[in-house]
Amino acid sequence: QRFTWLPGFYRTFATGEHAVLCLVRDRRWGYMAQWPPDEPGMWYAFFEPSVISEVRWGELRFGRNRATALAVAYHLTIPATARKREQIRPEVLYLAVQSEADARRLFADLLQHMPAPAPQP
Repeated sequence: QRFTWLPGFYRTFATGEHAVLCLVRDRRWGYMAQWPPDEPGMWYAFFEPSVISEVRWGELRFGRNRATALAVAYHLTIPATARKREQIRPEVLYLAVQSEADARRLFADLLQHMPAPAPQP
């Protein structure tokens, strides 16, 4: 599922794997609409450094909200099922932070664990 502007946590494990955990709270909009019942709760993204293709620095805007942010481009592997073959698709995870210092720490952590670029002939 795709969500926008959720409170969340970022962590890098000793293995180098990165995790982003976000909380979707049950919300209502007026008396007419609310989240589907299976969406509130903790949602997460886990990704290994080897699947990261790019990390970009910038500013994220959503409505009236603005924040320093990083865009992490990576390749998501969706395992094969009985009916479908394995799929690899590009994804981008946008991480808004509270301060520029937080962004610098996150940026350095992501770059530290990224694979080295392939040598050019």
